[in-house]
Amino acid sequence: MNNIGFYMPIVSEEKINVDIFNSLNTAVENGDVRDATVFFNDLAFNPVTPKFGMMNASEIWSFTGNLFSMSLDAALLAVGIVNKFELFHLYRMDAKNDFFKLLMVAEKIKVVTMSDADTKEFKRITGKDPVVQLKDLSIKNILEEIQ
Repeated sequence: MNNIGFYMPIVSEEKINVDIFNSLNTAVENGDVRDATVFFNDLAFNPVTPKFGMMNASEIWSFTGNLFSMSLDAALLAVGIVNKFELFHLYRMDAKNDFFKLLMVAEKIKVVTMSDADTKEFKRITGKDPVVQLKDLSIKNILEEIQ
């Protein structure tokens, strides 16, 4: 069984955040993970009541497991932390993506995508393939696909 974490710059009611919260809740309820955590820099309203840990990003140093960054800035901050987590960046075309930061992330971090369009755009910009294109945001599937 694995630990999984997501580093979100802001916890909000943005669709991707709500989808991840629901997926984490399901994974915790089903026993698909030993531990699930969302790390954040800032909090706003999210309509989903979490059944998992939520911590300020300053606590990432104590995390072990698979950690997914939700922004380029989060990815670049997390890559500098020395600990026993495997870092992935979830690339989405609809997220704010600075060209130079994306190139840095593509060189230092394993990148996953969520759609054919995301995969094609990531490859067009960076010249690299993502390590995997996720089928969905089911935590059980994510953990299987990144192995």
